[in-house]
Amino acid sequence: MATKRSIKISVRNLVEFVLRSGDLTTLFSGNSRMLDGSKIHRKIQKAQGAQYQPEVSLSLVIERPGVTLEVGGRADGVIVRRDENGHEQVIIDEIKSTASQLEAIGEFNQPLHWAQAKCYAYIYAVLHDLDSIQVRLSYCQFDT
Repeated sequence: MATKRSIKISVRNLVEFVLRSGDLTTLFSGNSRMLDGSKIHRKIQKAQGAQYQPEVSLSLVIERPGVTLEVGGRADGVIVRRDENGHEQVIIDEIKSTASQLEAIGEFNQPLHWAQAKCYAYIYAVLHDLDSIQVRLSYCQFDT
């Protein structure tokens, strides 16, 4: 009997692998930018109000013959609210920090960002048996 293979991958690593493109060079801005980004994330999360759930851990296990795949990570935010008809609305919020001017970021400029947010939305929708879910990207410019 063959051993069942188990694979665990983060949402971010999954979308980076699936949507890999470009050349072999990467731009790395260092740990200070990562720390700045974390501070910006927390500031934005705190400003969102009571309906905003920050850093929501999400994980989905998919079983197939011979393999178990676990995809997971943390959504930056989940917003659960009621619309004017009393129906529950869920929004997955993915926060991205950038050195670019916000005006220069188009809706479809960053497919990796959208893919990451959509994966979190899919996992959340499956786990909560939702028929629909919304996705929001929130960009914050480092210097301003």
